[in-house]
Amino acid sequence: MSRTTPSRRRIADATFRTGIAAAIILAVAAIQSCSVGGSGQSQASLDISGAWVGNSFPGCRSNGGINCYKRPIAFNLNQSGASVSGSYSCPIDNAMCGTNNSGNVVGGKMEGSYLSDMRVVFSDATNCLYQGQFTADGGSGEYMCFAGAGRIVEQGGWHLDRPAS
Repeated sequence: MSRTTPSRRRIADATFRTGIAAAIILAVAAIQSCSVGGSGQSQASLDISGAWVGNSFPGCRSNGGINCYKRPIAFNLNQSGASVSGSYSCPIDNAMCGTNNSGNVVGGKMEGSYLSDMRVVFSDATNCLYQGQFTADGGSGEYMCFAGAGRIVEQGGWHLDRPAS
């Protein structure tokens, strides 16, 4: 055999590795362009302004509340761009609400149909953080409530619907 065979093999290996590297770079670039919507523009946020009623499910992560205690809740939300604010209420006669039957909604952010970091702040300094998915007619997700020093005092699922007009 001639001595050129190992050289040809090295050239072929180098060409193959270069081709694979180029394919990987192109694949990463394609994935990155898809992750920003392909056109470089972010997806428009769903507007969730208005009244919402539903339930939270303390201690239960089932968004449907199957086999869970259901606490009636309501939100009146305002949205400006992606920012969400508003008010929260829970019926006064509901034992699970205790003295925290109303609160202010702050810091919420809509990213497409996803709600992140919507915090309900109560007068006794406790607060609950809600996150989840919305459609035009409903939403569901999970929440966590905190007391002093960030101690988790409750967590569970939630589901909301727009009330019939």
